[in-house]
Amino acid sequence: MVNTILKEADLFCPNSVRINFTIYQVKIKITSGTHEELYELLRTDQIDLNFSDQRRALSNEYQNEFLTSSEFMVAVSQSLPVGKDQIDINNLIDLPCILIIDSNQKSSEEEYYRDVLGVKSKFITAKNYDEAQMLIASNQGYLIINQRMEKQLDQSVVKMIPLVKGNNKLIQNYYAYWKDNNSGYYIESFADLLKQNFA
Repeated sequence: MVNTILKEADLFCPNSVRINFTIYQVKIKITSGTHEELYELLRTDQIDLNFSDQRRALSNEYQNEFLTSSEFMVAVSQSLPVGKDQIDINNLIDLPCILIIDSNQKSSEEEYYRDVLGVKSKFITAKNYDEAQMLIASNQGYLIINQRMEKQLDQSVVKMIPLVKGNNKLIQNYYAYWKDNNSGYYIESFADLLKQNFA
């Protein structure tokens, strides 16, 4: 997908004459993929910038521009006898955790959910939010989702509860990442635009 970005810029010459010019037709190619696929594309210089959730420690080899954060929620059946204040991930061990993924992502997603979020449940998969919602409504599992995405589910069908691990809220941080040696006006400007849109 190619977008045209128009950016007004002002130059001030030594003789105080103001010159206005427009930088245009910067081509932007948007690539989608899993977290690991996008990281590999960035690492191998096949993309210039990646924005996604933080899944590993921030590296000094990259510029890491914080965009936003969002609390994790858990979507459970309305019939599940739990309160709405919060639920600990350890209290969901007997109910399967639903992952909305395709089969080639399963192992890396399970690893993230186990190692970072602390999921101890078995996993089942769904192809999309509609399928996941049907599984939740029939009490076949629960879905971990961040607060920014909770509108994807019909809250008359599912119950949304803030997710905690022990006494800590689980939070998902989003960053724009680019290689430190590939920093420049266009990448930094685009990262600033992302930051403004995520705020």
